[in-house]
This record gives sequence, C-alpha cells and structure tokens, in this order.
Amino acid sequence: MSFTGITVSASGAIAQKCGAYFNPAYTDDMMTLALIQAEASLGADTLYDWAGNWETISGARRALVTAITSATVAIEAIRYDLDAVGKSAAISMINSLSNEIEANKKILRDKDKSKFAQTI
Repeated sequence: MSFTGITVSASGAIAQKCGAYFNPAYTDDMMTLALIQAEASLGADTLYDWAGNWETISGARRALVTAITSATVAIEAIRYDLDAVGKSAAISMINSLSNEIEANKKILRDKDKSKFAQTI
C-alpha cells in the first residue's frame, strides 16, 4: 500500500520534517495510520473535523493543519528508531516538533487568529 492522507498528501513531507532522523523502514502504511490518528487527535483537541472538512478549508489554515499533522507523524517516525542518530538528538528533534505543533494549535484555537488565517 502506498501512503494516503488527507491533510498531508505525500510521505516526503513527513520524511522532510524528520530530516536525518527518518528511518526508511518506517513504512507508508505506518505513516498513513499515524496520520489518521494525528488528524483525529487534532480534531478532538480543537473541536473541529479538519480532515472531514478539508475541501472547505482555506490555504493558510490548510498549511497550519498540514504543519501540525506532518510534525505529529514525524515524531512517530523518529520514535520508531530513536537510535538512528542517537537518543539525545532524537529527543531534541521531538521536542522541537512538539513546540511547532503546540504553537500552530494555539493559532487554530485562537478565534481571531484563526479568522485571519481563514481570509488569507
């Protein structure tokens, strides 16, 4: 099976976020499953079904959602092989991605900022 996603359309976007921390043994099937979980988690966290309403979401909001879900899957990919570049470096990368996720979720939760992103 090849990678299929709603909020992230290519597995390369996830590998790009992982950088040197990406193990090619983390398969497209694994990424697809992690993405489905990331989309569900984001929806529950923000009280909005981003994946289900994907076609109606504007470009800026799409970019934020994609940043969140791809970073979430990248974390799972890094966790798959913490020893790829060393646990300390992997944990630093996970923390960096987690910070990105939280900053972008904050924008989606903030009604004024989210409205602004909707008009872009």
